[in-house]
Amino acid sequence: GYQTPWMRFQHHEPLHVFIAVCDHFEPDNARPPRHVADERMQRWATEYPQLFSGFEDADGRPPQHSFFYPQDEYFIPEYLDQLRVLRDAGFGDVEIHLHHNNDSPERLIKKLESFRETLYHRHGLLRRDQETGEIVYGFIHGNWALCNSRPDSRWCGVNDKLTILQKTGCYADFT
Repeated sequence: GYQTPWMRFQHHEPLHVFIAVCDHFEPDNARPPRHVADERMQRWATEYPQLFSGFEDADGRPPQHSFFYPQDEYFIPEYLDQLRVLRDAGFGDVEIHLHHNNDSPERLIKKLESFRETLYHRHGLLRRDQETGEIVYGFIHGNWALCNSRPDSRWCGVNDKLTILQKTGCYADFT
């Protein structure tokens, strides 16, 4: 009879498991008082390494967390500096996240390019493509409305977003 790949797995063989964690990372979610957002960030900065430094993959790396930080919630630059410390310690990476409504292609391009440049030059985040030298990023649409996909056309405004993402250095949309 038919055997799934799991049924053919030999226990002495390495097992490769991939889990994607694409976090809509929003310490300022619901606009809390500053001390609440600061406490959220401090917990991540302190507790994430404590919780996950004891685990590693076959290459000796701890679990990797993707912090998709919202461009529209870039109020406190120090939060991204704290995420850089986690990134530099090997716990993951920071990517781009965006909430927007009734936008235009021109405004979207400016938002993405500006935030991409800020993350790279101000915070030392993101990376350059090894072949092109272009700054690249992963993306999540904050309101699950990529390319105006909601029936009421809210929370986006741009039909050709995938083309714009590609042109601005997005290597993958994780929405």
